[in-house]
Amino acid sequence: MSETPGKAMISVQKIRTIMKSSADVGSITAEAIQLVSKSTELFIADLAKNAMKDVSAKTLEYKFLAEYVQQEPKLEFLQQMVPKKITVKEYKRLLKKSEEDEVQEISDDDECSSSASTCSSDSGNADDAISISSSSVIEVSSKGSK
Repeated sequence: MSETPGKAMISVQKIRTIMKSSADVGSITAEAIQLVSKSTELFIADLAKNAMKDVSAKTLEYKFLAEYVQQEPKLEFLQQMVPKKITVKEYKRLLKKSEEDEVQEISDDDECSSSASTCSSDSGNADDAISISSSSVIEVSSKGSK
């Protein structure tokens, strides 16, 4: 990163536009914009340097940034913006596991012991019931609708 003293590497106009886009910000002094610009540059340089610290590669890659952001507690505010990439296969596996865990939670929370039982619902209507079968299908029925 070559740097000219006194010259911001990040466009001051872009910083001004971003800052003005907030409804909470009134007028902005030139010094404040310069300060935010320089702070942003230093933050990005530090982020890149630390992301590359434990890597033998010479090129900064997204996966290095994502891994660093995910493991560094002080960067928790960035975790949703810089998520670790996963493959479609991994996503499907996680989705399936999540669905299985949900079904397990439902059956663990269920006070009924049989596999096709009727329990009271939280709908406010005493005639409604929830049936849970061993195939994990949930049906809501009303006594009057049979």
